Amino acid sequence: MANLEDLLNGETLQYDGFEGTQYGDLTVIGWNGKYQNDKKYIVTCAICKEDPELFGDGLFAISKGHLSRGCIPCGCTDKCNWTEDQYKVRVKRACDEVSLIFKGWANDFTTANKTLVDADCVEHGKIGKTSISFVLDSKFVKSCRGCFAIRMGDFKRKDDSVMIKMFMDTGCYSEGTVFTRSGRVDKHGHKKYWYMDCPDCGESGEGNLVGLYKGTRSCACSGNRQQETYINLVMDKEDVIAIKFGIANLSTERIKRQNQLSIYKVINYGVWTYPTVKDCRAAERYCLNNLTTKVISKEEMPDGYTETTFPSNLDLVIAIFEEHGGVRNI
Repeated sequence: MANLEDLLNGETLQYDGFEGTQYGDLTVIGWNGKYQNDKKYIVTCAICKEDPELFGDGLFAISKGHLSRGCIPCGCTDKCNWTEDQYKVRVKRACDEVSLIFKGWANDFTTANKTLVDADCVEHGKIGKTSISFVLDSKFVKSCRGCFAIRMGDFKRKDDSVMIKMFMDTGCYSEGTVFTRSGRVDKHGHKKYWYMDCPDCGESGEGNLVGLYKGTRSCACSGNRQQETYINLVMDKEDVIAIKFGIANLSTERIKRQNQLSIYKVINYGVWTYPTVKDCRAAERYCLNNLTTKVISKEEMPDGYTETTFPSNLDLVIAIFEEHGGVRNI
């Protein structure tokens, strides 16, 4: 397996009329160099090229004689010569399926039977010594003593509050995020799924324990994390008693929640968008570190009271947003 540049090794792709010939899912695109006395043909696999993480461009080298005898040079064969990098991809995927965190090799990489996998169970920590071959076996069940005890009915599942604290400790979820364990079970009969009620976008979704442990969101924020900052005015009748700044994926949805929970009326003053999530978070962090905040109590405004400041800081907050790349669109 290689990308075209690697297979060509600095030479040009040549053609002799054999290009375009198909052998199952393999298609010849040209030749370059030789295998001993045979031409080295470059073929593309229609299946392997759909997995660029594992197979790059999905291109492989093989002789015409081997093609004619039905030899397969790609990942579709049971006798594929996997590289170390490919094994890392395959082992990580296998670990993800059974709630393991793949960390690398526990010894020097040699063969699939002799190389040991270094992995942690998301619930119980380090697992026992396991080879690459064992992890990639279709019957693989993680060798974690804690999970074995669960399967045997002798281990009490961690309290939901412990798991929720684990999710929040990732720092990837906003204050006010609500987690509820789902009744759904995985193929081993374990309840590894949770519902997440997001205060930023106002939506909820179901996610796997592994993803939540890594900070993945299962709501509308997924794949489109916060790139907006906003300023809301906190009103006591006709008077502005504070301003509320913050970040969100959908600022219009965030303000609805603030109004539902606050004893004051909250209205939007403006929304700023940023080129990256990093810039957006940096703007909020600068405000938190350099302004007097929490001028509204938690009892008065449970959702977002930590990001309230004096009305006199309005122009300063706007300047901070724009210095960090924010462009006002509302």
